[in-house]
Amino acid sequence: MLLIGAFVPTLTLLLSAGALARAGQLSLPLVIATAAGAVVAGDFLAHRTGWPASSPWSAP
Repeated sequence: MLLIGAFVPTLTLLLSAGALARAGQLSLPLVIATAAGAVVAGDFLAHRTGWPASSPWSAP
């Protein structure tokens, strides 16, 4: 499930959502809130995934 972000072209998706918001098909505040939430969630997951490997308590 974590690897799904690697296969979704995020820039294309964000530009398409922006174009749909401009055309009135999507709500611009909803697009912005969704994008911000995705950034926060992705950052959190990347931090939590990489933290055990970089922990000073883990022995190689």
